[in-house]
Amino acid sequence: TPRGPILVNWNNAAAFKLSLTLPQGVTAQVQLPAAGNSAGVFIGGQPVEVRRAGAWWILEKDVSGTSVIEVR
Repeated sequence: TPRGPILVNWNNAAAFKLSLTLPQGVTAQVQLPAAGNSAGVFIGGQPVEVRRAGAWWILEKDVSGTSVIEVR
């Protein structure tokens, strides 16, 4: 991006985990896959507000900086 690179790494093992690093001053709306048995989304181990839309979890607040986001 004009503000710098966006780094993304994800793993879909026992739980879906997304590591995201955004340049300073950039925010992102995040949508994650919602497996049938998943109960919610956590950032840094803390639950966050989400809404389920079909097969997706949509975070209520945009993220910035570096985040590790996990669907459990």
